[in-house]
Amino acid sequence: MKFTDYMSILLKWKKFLIINLLIVGIITTAISLMLPNKYKATSTFMIPAGKDFGLGGLGGLLSGQSSALDIGTRLLGVTGTNEDMILGFMKSKTVIDKIAKKYNLYEYYGNEDRIYEDLFLSINEDLMFDANEYGFIEASVIHEDSVTASKMVRDFIHLADSMNIYFNLVQSKNFKEFVENRYNQNLQDLKKAEDDYYDFQKKYGAYDIPEQVKALVLASSQLEAQVIQNELLLANLGNSVGKNTPTYKEQQNNLEEIKKQLNKIYQGKNKDDFYLSLKDIPDLQIEYIRKYRELEIQNQTLKFTYPVLEQARMDEQKEIPTIQIIDEAFVPHKKYSPRRSFIVIGVGFFSFIVLMIVILRAEKKSTIEPSNKFEEMEFSFYKKIARKYKISL
Repeated sequence: MKFTDYMSILLKWKKFLIINLLIVGIITTAISLMLPNKYKATSTFMIPAGKDFGLGGLGGLLSGQSSALDIGTRLLGVTGTNEDMILGFMKSKTVIDKIAKKYNLYEYYGNEDRIYEDLFLSINEDLMFDANEYGFIEASVIHEDSVTASKMVRDFIHLADSMNIYFNLVQSKNFKEFVENRYNQNLQDLKKAEDDYYDFQKKYGAYDIPEQVKALVLASSQLEAQVIQNELLLANLGNSVGKNTPTYKEQQNNLEEIKKQLNKIYQGKNKDDFYLSLKDIPDLQIEYIRKYRELEIQNQTLKFTYPVLEQARMDEQKEIPTIQIIDEAFVPHKKYSPRRSFIVIGVGFFSFIVLMIVILRAEKKSTIEPSNKFEEMEFSFYKKIARKYKISL
């Protein structure tokens, strides 16, 4: 068919088209006017940057520390606030249920059986919680009452903030208890390490092994030198004055005394001796290092756990808002929906397409003979329409 053929058909059926489009337009307009106006209230908020609310002030203590500490806090459930967490709270059953009871949403959505699943599906269409292009979070609620819409937005944000604070406090309490237990264990371990270190020092006289080893080496080298000197002197006296002289015997006694002192250093010591035994130095040094290392570990652990414990105790007591409002929700004056013009235009266009299908179908059927009962009924329907609008087929 040519374009002029289509135009000819439209002119032929213009009365049918105009009347039916007018009827559809009037009905659609009437129905759209009966639809209640809905208003959209929006509030913009943000999560303050650099605030680890789950950690409180502990985040500052952990900054610059090893990643193992950060992993440890995450394993304990101590994490910072993020957008997903806040949005999760806002759409949680706890929050929605409180909002529903306060604003009678079961009745508002016609949920007479008070089924939460149906309520969630209904209210979810009227809730918009998402981040905007600037990184802020926008919370919007659509409702037939503009004042109620603005109040609901504020309540959603307030309840999400309250839940976040509550869970942060619970996490802080759990973390405080963990650190407190670790701190008390640290005190016990430190006391044991101090006692072991003290007993070791008292038993062996080992107060500073590295320095005492230096002193032992110096003393032994000096005594070794004196032994050599006295042996040379004693040999010289034996040749010059004889071995039976008092001078020779006195020098021989001096040499024996030096050797005794040297033997004490190498072989062992009496209770009242000052020097350790060089023979025992390797074993003593290993034991000393272990005792000293354990003492240092417990001291360093105490230096970390004590400020963390104090911070955790403070975090347990404070309730800091985790959300900062940028734009408070105001009462909207312009309706958000329904968009009546779009509804009328959309329905009108759809009706025009349907009517054109009917017209083209009627024109086609008028040129052929019906081959079955269904086509007979269809052709009879088109004839009735044509008769009514005085159109010849």
